[in-house]
Amino acid sequence: MSGVGLLFAGQGAQTPGMARDIYEKYPTARNIIDEACKILGFDIRKIMFEGPAEKLTATDISQPAIYLHSYSAFTVVKESGWFKKPGNAPVGAAGLSLGEYSALAAAGYVDWRDGLKLIYRRGQLMQEACVKHPGTMASVLGLEEADCRAACEAARSKGVVTVANLNSPGQVVISGETAAVEEASRILREKGAKRVIALQVAGAFHSPLMEDAVQGLKKALEAVSFKTSDFPVAANVTGSLIESPDKVKELLLRQLSGTVRFSDCLTTLRTAGAKSFIEFGPGKVLSGLAKRTVKDAPAAAAGTADEIAALTGKEG
Repeated sequence: MSGVGLLFAGQGAQTPGMARDIYEKYPTARNIIDEACKILGFDIRKIMFEGPAEKLTATDISQPAIYLHSYSAFTVVKESGWFKKPGNAPVGAAGLSLGEYSALAAAGYVDWRDGLKLIYRRGQLMQEACVKHPGTMASVLGLEEADCRAACEAARSKGVVTVANLNSPGQVVISGETAAVEEASRILREKGAKRVIALQVAGAFHSPLMEDAVQGLKKALEAVSFKTSDFPVAANVTGSLIESPDKVKELLLRQLSGTVRFSDCLTTLRTAGAKSFIEFGPGKVLSGLAKRTVKDAPAAAAGTADEIAALTGKEG
């Protein structure tokens, strides 16, 4: 069966003003975001719409903000009936890091409210780990996983460093203690990387420096039930479709300090029948990754009111 692959944005896509237009034009998005403020106990809507950017960038704010933007946009498209048109049925979904939670909620593995509570707690735990174990990340362009892993191994005399993300062919992200990331970056430039770009992040995500957050997330996950989904989700840490709801908690725990294999998630969805991809949430990073990874399947974004209207043919 052919259909559409759904993609859900990851951290870094946040920007002041995010989701404001869909909130104003679509009652469905407005209801979700208003209810989220009550669940969280603070006005995340105001931070999303007005910033400041420094506050919105904090891990414990940016993660639920992106989750809400992504899930709201998806729900607006779902309620428009667009997925019921021939060839538009979702064949599966994938999200980048926190986007995996958005994908799980969209697919029906978890109630969106429980997903919101989880991602907010995850953001808090990761923020605490960043303070306790400072680190950084760098994006490597033009080299593949094996070269990056070898460079990380060679740099470990300087501290912890590992491969955090496999985003697309020739785009890898490394993560760890700052001195070790800088040393690995130097080695990778010598190996012929086109560019090695230091990322402006709060800490060393998807590395062993996040291990302190695992126990807290495990406790939060114990309070949540996962159920059979409407369509499958590709797990970050395996790149494969999740086999059953019973596997979700383990996969989310592994994701916190493990490598995000997003490129594999994209090829898995293409193999499952995705003839095109739609990205939900702020920005167009994932649709760009899809175009570089699965070149025979077009990709588009549906994160703004104009983009949603263009996709569905409905203005709201």
